[in-house]
Order: sequence, then C-alpha cells, then structure tokens
Amino acid sequence: MKKNGKISTVQLSLIMMTAVGLKNHVTILPHLLPSAKRDGWISVLLAFGLIMIWCLLLFYIHKSTGQTNIFVWVETNIGKAPGRMLSIVISICFASLAAVSLKEMVVWTKVSYLPVTPPIFEIILFTEFCFFLASTNIQTIAITNTIRIICRNPVWFFCGNRKYSI
Repeated sequence: MKKNGKISTVQLSLIMMTAVGLKNHVTILPHLLPSAKRDGWISVLLAFGLIMIWCLLLFYIHKSTGQTNIFVWVETNIGKAPGRMLSIVISICFASLAAVSLKEMVVWTKVSYLPVTPPIFEIILFTEFCFFLASTNIQTIAITNTIRIICRNPVWFFCGNRKYSI
C-alpha cells in the first residue's frame, strides 16, 4: 500500500461515483421524481452539460495557474487580502454544503430505516466519523469508500432486482 497519501484513478472514480450517487439518491431524486415523473432524464442531460462546462473551466484554471494551490496563486498574484477573502468565502460555501448534506442525510435515514433513533445521535456519530476521516488523508477516505462500496453493492443489486420481480 502506498504511504504517500495519493490515490489511484480507480479509487478517485469510486469516490466520484459515491458522491454522485449519494447526491442523486438522497438529495435530488426524492424531490425531482414526484414533479418530473418519467421526464426526469431530461434533468440528467442538462446537469451533465453543466458539469462538463464546469469541468472544462476547472481544467483551464488548473492549467493556467501552473497546477499550484489556488489560494497560494491568488495570494501571490492578486494579494493577501483577496486570497484570505476567497478562502473565507469557499469555507462558508463548503460549511453550508456540509450542513445541508447532513440535514438531508439525517432526514433520509429517519424516513428510510431508523425512524426511532434520535437525530442528535445520528448527527454526532456521522460528524465524528467525517472529522476522523478528514483528519487523516485522502487515501484513508478512498479505502473506506471502497470497503463501503463492496459491502453495499450486493444489497443494492438485491433491492434493484426485487423491484422488478413478481
């Protein structure tokens, strides 16, 4: 096993699949399906187009900054104050995303399979687990994600096949 904290392309792909899957199944689909019904696939095409534009923009920024840290690049090329402002704004955005994702996860967990568990218990448990993983490195997150996918996929296939059996 590598000790340098880098991950492989396969591990990155698995992390991206997990992130997209969780965002779709937990946050987007429960709200989209009742209103879009069978036309929900159009939103997938629109989102794919927007994501491709966003990826091209990120790739352009990554190449034009010489693959340096964006905060360091802003501080050296624009100034220290704009660099600090950018880091504060991005930190607020990430904290907001984390709060919304945590709320959605707790609501989904309560509705799906833990209706009598106190939400504060879920919040504390999940937050501690996330802080633990964040305090390590990306390789630990990738390994944990791979184990989670290996454990989840048999259940996922069983549930998916169960919907179509008579």
